[in-house]
Amino acid sequence: MLLFWSKDVGCGIAAVRFQSPVLVHSIRIVPSGVAPFTAVPTEVGETRPDDIRLRIYFNAQALPAADKPKGAPNALIPVDIEYHGQLCEFPIEMEQFSTRLMIFEGAFESLSIAVYGRLASDVSDMSPVPLPAPPLEYKPIGLSIIPRRRMHLSMDPAHSAQPFHLAAGYLAELYPQFTLDGIIRHLFVFDANSNNEHQSNGTLTAATAYPDLASCLVADESDTDWLASAVLAAQSPFMAYVPADVDKFSARIQNCLGMDDEEPDADQRYYFFELLRHFSCQPDYVILNFLRPGVLARFFQTRPVHSASLVRLHEAVANPHVAHSVRDDPAVTEALVAMQINPTLSRSTQDLARRVLVRARGWVLYESILMSAEGTSDGTSNPLSSTLSETVIWLSDMTSDQSVFGAFLLSVLPNFSPTSRPPPPGTISTLRQLNSNASQVEVLRWVRAYQGVASVGATLAWALAEFDHKLIHRLLAILKLWLNSDYNEVRRLQIM
Repeated sequence: MLLFWSKDVGCGIAAVRFQSPVLVHSIRIVPSGVAPFTAVPTEVGETRPDDIRLRIYFNAQALPAADKPKGAPNALIPVDIEYHGQLCEFPIEMEQFSTRLMIFEGAFESLSIAVYGRLASDVSDMSPVPLPAPPLEYKPIGLSIIPRRRMHLSMDPAHSAQPFHLAAGYLAELYPQFTLDGIIRHLFVFDANSNNEHQSNGTLTAATAYPDLASCLVADESDTDWLASAVLAAQSPFMAYVPADVDKFSARIQNCLGMDDEEPDADQRYYFFELLRHFSCQPDYVILNFLRPGVLARFFQTRPVHSASLVRLHEAVANPHVAHSVRDDPAVTEALVAMQINPTLSRSTQDLARRVLVRARGWVLYESILMSAEGTSDGTSNPLSSTLSETVIWLSDMTSDQSVFGAFLLSVLPNFSPTSRPPPPGTISTLRQLNSNASQVEVLRWVRAYQGVASVGATLAWALAEFDHKLIHRLLAILKLWLNSDYNEVRRLQIM
């Protein structure tokens, strides 16, 4: 029976006194906002904070025998309990003693408790209840295994033909004027707030989301000053189709950078790698127009690349087109290899040259795995384990480098066509697990999971920036569904 209820017994220390001796069977602590009694839904708990360590003192009195007078209070018996923000009931072993006073001590601001038990006067038999005899032999009983239900395919990008369909689908439904790659460029690649205007309702306008190339083209400036203006223009996302101004823009850049047979000066070297970094995040037609055959090798002639420009190149090879330009040009690869053993360069610069080549080679390995998967009919073909291991290391590098998150995500989004065959059902391994024992199917399954989680996370960031509560609630529901699944490790990687 319910002996006592209070939604707030006090703060820090509180006492509960009963009119007559009682035997306490259990104590229930009620969290804030929880109604402990179904008959009274308006009565809710007010327990703060969510984590409390309580010590409860019982003023214990011995239960009197039938032929003896009632004894005096005996002693304070302490009981320690821990509360962690959930509705829970703590059993109290009190069969030999009764009490009229309970003292609660702990670091609580408010405490809602319900005490259950019975009156000592209602106990007909004052003798202790004998415990049942222990069994002669312990026989373990196996628990039935509850099979894990597979996630619905619509919420399972690792086994979907289009891993990013969740984020792209919500955008197409609510904002048909925006695309997934467009919002990724705005949020994670370019500083949209510095160049774009917003409508009064907070929605980014498509008309002002692109650089004014026409004004930049007619600017009457020296070649060096105009290249600086071109770098500023390249820091805004270009349109997804080829306007005539882009061709003129690329032509003037090439003219300002000098002829192919001329050695570039320091300013031309600096602006080339700045433009290369920004163009690597633009649509493919921009970087392909900029990286003509042999143009990259021109800036590795006669002397090593400056460390700051090498950082830009390392970021730019997150784009597969830049990576292939590095890998396919012997002059560039030889120059980077020479920089690794050049004693006049710092150790950090030597290591950076090595990492540029490793990152460029990673794209080649990754694409070979994709082509191998697309070219098999049963999905059983498996590249060399060394290739898979190198690819996993490369994936770990690309997904942990925050400076290239947007560029890398834009590059892997189109990897799987709508007709591509998803991998067979299975668990999603972590990158650490893949590194020790990787298979082609597991790597592709992880990549699909990454695409799905990253695209949902990017769309959620955009929805938060635009204060779109409807889209926020939908995407948070998906992330909550992934919380207790194999996707949690991939989701945690995105948060980091």
